[in-house]
Amino acid sequence: MTEGLIAAGLSPWIGIFHSPSRMHYALASDMIEPYRFLIDRIVLAMIHNRQLTPNDFIIAENSKGKYCYLQSDGFRKYINRMEQTLHDKIKDTESKERTWIEMIDFSCRQLVNALRIGISFQPFILKK
Repeated sequence: MTEGLIAAGLSPWIGIFHSPSRMHYALASDMIEPYRFLIDRIVLAMIHNRQLTPNDFIIAENSKGKYCYLQSDGFRKYINRMEQTLHDKIKDTESKERTWIEMIDFSCRQLVNALRIGISFQPFILKK
């Protein structure tokens, strides 16, 4: 999302709903929300298909409590699957076939048009 925003001529730091911080691209966080289901779908599918196992995770603790994250081999598997998924073709709202990457880039260009020429911005909505 960050790369798409930069390519569209927008700063990923200045958000609409999220606040920027040192390492947080606030606008990228705003724009990625409609696509967050992809992450869940990929992780759940990988766990269901036993591509990720408990050995791929590390349990750690900090002052806020315990948390879990993917160790390096598990993260590598996840990134490979994410790359594959982003290149999958889907039909958009106009029944055009696009990859998820193209949909994200399209959303960024739509936001630019909304901000520059005042047309309405329609975020991505997954339809059955």
